[in-house]
Order: sequence, then C-alpha cells, then structure tokens
Amino acid sequence: MAQQLLALRRDGYRGPESPVFASKAGTPLRPENVYRRALAPAAIGSGFKIEVEVKGKKKVRSAVSFHTFRHTCASLLFEAGRNVKQVQAWLGHADPGFTLKTYIHLMDAGVGSAAFLDEAIGHESFAEGDQTAALV
Repeated sequence: MAQQLLALRRDGYRGPESPVFASKAGTPLRPENVYRRALAPAAIGSGFKIEVEVKGKKKVRSAVSFHTFRHTCASLLFEAGRNVKQVQAWLGHADPGFTLKTYIHLMDAGVGSAAFLDEAIGHESFAEGDQTAALV
C-alpha cells in the first residue's frame, strides 16, 4: 500500500519528503483546509453533525474531527488487547504515561477477581474449591 501511495505523488513535486496528497502547488496539505473542505462536509453529509449557537444563530457543525480518528484508533487497539506501550507507538506519543493518562477511560474500570492468579499458577480457585488446597 505504501509503495502504491508513493507512486501517486504529484509529478511536479520532487524529493523523498514530497507528500502523497499535496496541494495544487505540490506542497503539504494544511490540516485545517482538509478539515474545512473535505472532512467536515463529508461528516455533516453523513449525519455526523451537531447544532451549535454562534452569536445567537444556530449553526450546523461536524461532530467528527481528526482527533476522532485518533481516539477511535486507540479504542480499537485497547479493545484488541494491545498494551499501553503498543498504543503509544501507534499514536506517536513520546511517553506511554501520556497515552495512559489520556486514554485511561477506555480501560476496564474494575480490577476483576483474583481468580486469574490461581489460574496463572495452575491452582484451583479459592472461590471454586477448598481454600486450603490452593495454598499447598
């Protein structure tokens, strides 16, 4: 996929850092322009919109932003069982602590039971059998 996208670079823009998706001048696209011209209209047209009041007038705004994609990516990675270090790398954060602080709400709020410890060491769970048997 990367090779195919690189082959689509604009003819007039040279160099290894040339963008795959460029402006008419061959320069990198500005995120705010891509949002305003493409993402927001597509989101609104698809029904992902909110109504806000601006200076007493109701306006329709997009309910989707580029951050929405990052948040969705993090959600899917955690849902798939990836750890904080892996999600940090995917999102490009410098520090896994930042990733954890930002996305902690996506993780299971409960600590669960201690039965997994019994399973991990191959003993019958305290909850399932004789409590002294698991200590032997």
